Parts: sequence; structure tokens; C-alpha cells
Amino acid sequence: MLVGFFERVPDLLRPDGRLLFICADRWMRSGYGKGLRAKIVRDFSVDDVLVTHDADAFDDRVSAYPAPIPRS
Repeated sequence: MLVGFFERVPDLLRPDGRLLFICADRWMRSGYGKGLRAKIVRDFSVDDVLVTHDADAFDDRVSAYPAPIPRS
């Protein structure tokens, strides 16, 4: 789901447009993100990638677990 969104949105940019995504980084290392990674390398430039695995995003401690998508 995320990859399809990421693949489409850059195509909507103007030639001088800039884009920022704040997201999980699994697509950067997994098989399902291979096509998106190839598109980015081929068609766009990346200024920065900030990895914040160990950063606290909230003032108070928060536990968050993604909900799995049922497969039918």
C-alpha cells in the first residue's frame, strides 16, 4: 500500500518540485520496495535520509505496534 502511494506521488511534482516523506523505512531494504528504489535512483535525487530508529518521537513513552493486514 505505502509503496504504491510513494510510486505515484513523485510523478505529480512540478519539474522543480520537492517532496518529503516521513515514513517507516522497510521499503528501503525489502523486496517489495525494489521497484520504488529503482525509480528513485533513475528519476529523482535524494538530498537526505534521516534514520531515527533510536530517537524518541514523543515526550512521554509510547508503545505502538502496526496492525497486520489480513490476507485472504
